[in-house]
Order: sequence, then C-alpha cells, then structure tokens
Amino acid sequence: MAETARWILLVIGLPGGATSRARVATWRKLKRSGALALKDSVYLLPATDDATETANWLAGEIRAVGGDASIARVTSISGLDDAAIVEQLNALRDSDYAEIEADIAPFLKRAAKGDEDARARLRSALRRAAHRLDELSRIDFFKSAKGPRVRELCEQARRVLEDAGATGALPEPREVLDRTPYQGRVWATRARPKIDRLASAWLIRHFIDPAARFAFVGEGEKPGKGTLTFDTFGGDFTHEGDDCTFEVLVRRFGLEDPGLRALADVVHDADLGDDKFGRQEHVGLNAIVSGLVANIRDDQALVIAAFPVFAALETAFAADARRPSREKRPARRASRAPRRRNKKVG
Repeated sequence: MAETARWILLVIGLPGGATSRARVATWRKLKRSGALALKDSVYLLPATDDATETANWLAGEIRAVGGDASIARVTSISGLDDAAIVEQLNALRDSDYAEIEADIAPFLKRAAKGDEDARARLRSALRRAAHRLDELSRIDFFKSAKGPRVRELCEQARRVLEDAGATGALPEPREVLDRTPYQGRVWATRARPKIDRLASAWLIRHFIDPAARFAFVGEGEKPGKGTLTFDTFGGDFTHEGDDCTFEVLVRRFGLEDPGLRALADVVHDADLGDDKFGRQEHVGLNAIVSGLVANIRDDQALVIAAFPVFAALETAFAADARRPSREKRPARRASRAPRRRNKKVG
C-alpha cells in the first residue's frame, strides 16, 4: 500500500529577463503562502487540500509571467525528518507573530497610563493585528506556540482600551473611518518616496486631509509624537494582505469618487508588479515617477511635482467611468496570459 504524501514541493524558476519587481512580487506571494524555502527555488508546504490549492495557484502565477513551476507530492525529504520540517515551519510563524507583538507591545503600558497618543497607535496596531491574525490562521499549519500568546496580548490591549474608555468595541479592520480626527495632521512616510507613497500622499491631501503636511523619515529615524505614518513598517496605514497602501487608504476611508478604483488598480500594479489587475497604464506611471525621482532630490518638492500626475489619471478614469457602458474600454484584462510585446516599427 502506497504511503500518503506528507509534503508538497514547489520548484520554481523565473525567466532570465524577469525584473527585480517581478521577483519581489513572487517572493511576497510565496511568503504569504506560508511556504518553507528549502533552497533558492524549492519551497515546501504540508500536503493538505488547502496547501495543494495554494501551490497550484502559485505555479499558475509563475507560469503566467513566463517562468517554470513544478509540483511534487512526497512522503519524506532526504536529510530532513518530519519533526525538523515542522520545527522550521513553526519558526517562520513565530517570526510572523513576533512582528505583531512588536507592533502592539510598545504602546500597551503607555495606553494603560492614559497616554492618548499611545491609545491611538494601539488602536491602529490592533486593526492591523486583526487582519494579520486572520491571514496567519490559514498558514499556521502546526499551531505555533507563540500564536495563543500573541492573541492573548491583543485581548489584553483591547481590555486596556475599553477599561480606559478609549473605545467601545474596537472597529473591525474594514470599518469606514471618520475623517474628522485626521484633519490638519502631519503624515510621515519613508524618505525618497516612489509610486505608492507619492500616490498615497496625493490621496491624503486631496481626499482625506486637505491641510495635511508631510514628513519623510530616513533609515533608523522615528516620526515625531502625534504623527500619522503611512507606507512604513508597522505604520498607521500600510500594506494589508494583497493591498498596497493607496488601496488601504481608499478602503479605510470609504472613498468612492469616480476614477479612484481604477487609479487604485494602476497604483497596485505599478507598486507590486504582480499584474493583478492587468492595468497597462502602470508602465507609463512607473516611467514618469522614475523620471521625477531621478530629477528631484527634495522629497517635499517631489511630492508636489507628482500630484498633477495622479490628479490627471483620476480625472481621466472618472470621465471613463461616466461614459455609457458601450463606449468604455475594458478596465481589466479577462485573462492572466502574459502580455504581448509590441513589435518594433522601422
């Protein structure tokens, strides 16, 4: 009788001409899948139905960009026993849970002592934690011991806020935010902003906080007290799951202005390079932003120079959204087949 497969091996190879952006996008997808990297191009998942579906999806994504992907179901790995594999997978999840802990713990004691800024940051951290814990519940295959401890820390943080009267029930991650507390604020992000940070700054100034001021922090620097942070690790508004920061801001503030949804798709494809929405406009947007970044060294001036670019795109997409449906060009490609290269003329 044949042994039941215990593990799935995903062996991948990206095409030689793959951009660094495509490689980063692939790495992010593999990381979100919970896979263990055995070698540079070999990843392991437990042989469950869900993991098998994930492996097949990843393989399809890699092939769609011209790469190679093979899947094998095996009963054992030479030189690596099952206990060692479980230990390594749990170590990955421990690291994921530790990131959530590091996001919450610095504000917990201060919030308990009545620090309003700490309470605000703790609320933001808990919203991020709720989203991340939901993701981890699907890839914590062997129940990391750190998981229950971090969930208890989140519950402790909730109790601190509720006991202090800082909130009633904490809002769910997708609850639309009231813009009132976000007016006239300083919004900080990483220095030398590019696609997502520039687009998010434009969105903040034009749709969320018209009096917003922007600050830029370098490596190892910390934003000032009371500053809101965006597109930074552990920031108030940053990547959530597959969403880039621009998408998160649109969703969290319930922005429904015509054209923003299409612009969010373009910013996503330009920032993550995963071709999720197949928006060809992202190629031109990347070129324009790259040119601005190369020519403008002052970050404040760079942000202001980029604003008309995003405003023009939003206006064009809004006009497109208002056209009768028979006149509209398709917003997204129906398939994930690789794009055809334009033939050179002359």
